[in-house]
Amino acid sequence: MYRRSLYMVLLFCLIGLTTFADSFQTDMEKAGQFYENQKFEEAKNIYSSLLSDEFGNFELYYNLASSHAQLNELGSAIYYYEKATQLNANHTDLKHNLALLYGKQKNDIDKFPEFLLIGWLKNISSILSSNIWWILSILSLWAGAALLYIFYFQNNNKKRFWIPLLVAGLLFGLLAISSAWFKNNPEEAILMLNESKLHLSPSSNSKELNILYEGLKVELLDEVDDWAEVRLSDGTDGWILKNAIKVL
Repeated sequence: MYRRSLYMVLLFCLIGLTTFADSFQTDMEKAGQFYENQKFEEAKNIYSSLLSDEFGNFELYYNLASSHAQLNELGSAIYYYEKATQLNANHTDLKHNLALLYGKQKNDIDKFPEFLLIGWLKNISSILSSNIWWILSILSLWAGAALLYIFYFQNNNKKRFWIPLLVAGLLFGLLAISSAWFKNNPEEAILMLNESKLHLSPSSNSKELNILYEGLKVELLDEVDDWAEVRLSDGTDGWILKNAIKVL
């Protein structure tokens, strides 16, 4: 009786998931038709209705960003392209479109020089997810340890193979840690309002440091009441109203 009830629950869950997937795909195709017919507002509304905090979909983010871009909504377009980047950082069209939009962004802020090793780790680790890097690391370390055992305890001439496997395992582990760290630290946000003032402290009466414009990407450092402390790409820290930004 218990087993039958369990099977029924699993069956209903499977039916529900299948129905959701079919409905999602139908709505995606409908929005795509609106986009092809240059009805970008209608396409944007459908894509927006499919968004979920628990479910990330590269195609959905990419198409929604493209709809915003066609409507000249710079902040939202950059935001959803950046969300798509979190799922596939090496998509050629995505990188091209994002570069074009950042070219339209009004702030001319010099980027703080990045340490060469940090930049190298960021670029390499973004090729695969941290989970894949961990799998490669474990497999390489396991294979290296196995060959090491064979060499030392069975007098088998495989010395030249276990060393690079163990080194590769350690490197893959480093890339796994780097991938997870760059994805989660620090939090980044996109400026969504046309313009906002950057203040020295969390008060509208404090010194004004800069004017920030729609589409600018900043690092989120802290939050106090209605204010968020952010860092610009040139290393400048300041405070901005929280409703001016949207956290990635």
